[in-house]
Amino acid sequence: MLIATFIYKDAYSQAPSNSSALKLKLEKLFDEDQKIRVTLDSLINLHGYESAPVQSYIKETMMDIDSVNTAEVINILETYGWLGTDEVGIKGNAALFVVIQHGSLSTQETYLPMLRRSVKQGKSSPINLGMLEDRIALSKHKKQVYGTQLWTKEDGSLFIAPVVKPDELDKRRKGIGLEPIASYARAHGFDWNLENYKKEIEKYVTLL
Repeated sequence: MLIATFIYKDAYSQAPSNSSALKLKLEKLFDEDQKIRVTLDSLINLHGYESAPVQSYIKETMMDIDSVNTAEVINILETYGWLGTDEVGIKGNAALFVVIQHGSLSTQETYLPMLRRSVKQGKSSPINLGMLEDRIALSKHKKQVYGTQLWTKEDGSLFIAPVVKPDELDKRRKGIGLEPIASYARAHGFDWNLENYKKEIEKYVTLL
């Protein structure tokens, strides 16, 4: 595994003098990140995830755009730190999160402390932090905490990837501003049943 060579530094005292330009730049990066994923979802619905068109799109288009966007965001983070909503707006701030979460595990872990500090300062969303922490946990073969990450079953249906202490899941979700897990599941087209989940989830833990 490649280890990121970028060193975390406390750059929050260095306020950007061109925050308007940075805001617009980050908003464009956000739109690019989301646009390629909307296209990917459409291709998956048409052809299936394992199809040649989908795999070709991921390797030849999405990965290239993600790589460029990640380099752009890392440059911003290394210069200014994790810019808050007060500096680049909600969308600009969200762009830092979506691009980093779609980066490599080493990139995610490198900039996680910056996001944590920004959240602690009230400048970034705790929901974004929870989502990044969940993604990192699963990538490291651990259970997620907030249930934000979904997996696909053999039949193609979605389910909540393994979580720690499912009985306390809604309490943890509420603590960072997330809706109840039943509402989250319903929004993604499936039902949540805690007791069934606890019975079924053990067979999926082996996939971590």
